[in-house]
Amino acid sequence: MDRTLTWLARLVTARPWITLLALLVITVTLGYGAVHRAPPPETRATLPQGSAVAEALHEIEALFSETGEASVVTLLFRGNALTPGGLAQMDSLVNEVVADPSVTGLLAPGDSVISPSLLVMALLQVPNFDSVTQAHIDNLQGPPEILGAIDAMTGTDTDGAPVAIATVRLLNTGDERVADAERRILALAQASDGPLTVSSVSPIIVEDEYVRATEEGMAPLVGLAFLLIAALILLFMRTVSDLLLTLVGLLMSIIWIVGAEGWLICSNKLGRKGGKGLK
Repeated sequence: MDRTLTWLARLVTARPWITLLALLVITVTLGYGAVHRAPPPETRATLPQGSAVAEALHEIEALFSETGEASVVTLLFRGNALTPGGLAQMDSLVNEVVADPSVTGLLAPGDSVISPSLLVMALLQVPNFDSVTQAHIDNLQGPPEILGAIDAMTGTDTDGAPVAIATVRLLNTGDERVADAERRILALAQASDGPLTVSSVSPIIVEDEYVRATEEGMAPLVGLAFLLIAALILLFMRTVSDLLLTLVGLLMSIIWIVGAEGWLICSNKLGRKGGKGLK
C-alpha cells in the first residue's frame, strides 16, 4: 500500500496536468451516468394504502377494468361535487380534456373517461345539467353498480372537506406525448372555473413534483452542508488551499458516486435485455 501511494504521489508531482486531465475525464464520464439513474416511484406507490383516493381507484379499476397498458390521470375535485353547479363544472372540464388535441389521440379504448358527472347524466337521461335540480341528484335511482361507482368516486377528505374524483385513461405509448397530455390535463384542471377546486394526479405530475421538491429542498441542505464542512476544514487546517482542495475532492466524490449508480443501472438493464435475447 505504501509503495502504491508513493508511486501515485510521484506521478502527481511529475505529471500534474496529466493527472488533472485524467480526473476531469473520469468525472465527466461518471457524471454523465447520472441521467441513467432510477426514475421516481409510480403514482400508485405514492398514494397511502387505505386512503380514500387509493380505495376509490381500486374500486373503479374493478368496475371499469381495461385490457392493455394505460396511464391513469386522476382528477381531484374539492368541494361538494354532487350539486348542479359542481357536476356542470366537472362535465365541462371532462369535455375540455377529451377534446384537447394533445389528449384526444391518446384516449384508451373503452371507458377512457369515468366521472360522477357522466354517470349522473346517464341515470337522469339528460345531455347537460342546465335543467337538473338538487332534488334530482339527491333522489338518483338506477343500477346498483352505477350508484356504487358514484359512491366510490365521492367522499370526504381527512379535513372534512367533500371530495370527488374522475379518471382519464391514456394509452401508455412510452414517449413524450403521454407526458405532454398529462401536463395539459393538469393545466386544464387548474384553470377550471366553478365552485370546485380542481387538480390532477398522474405519473408524470408526480415525477415533476418529485424533481421540483428535490431541487428546491435539497439545494439549501447541500449548500448548508458544504458551508459546515468548509468551516470545519478551515478551522482544523487553517489554509485556504487545503479547504479548496478538500471541497473539490468532496464534490468529485459525490459526482462519481451518483454517476456510478446510473451506469450500474444502465448496465443492469442492458444485461437483462441481453439475457432475454439469448433466450
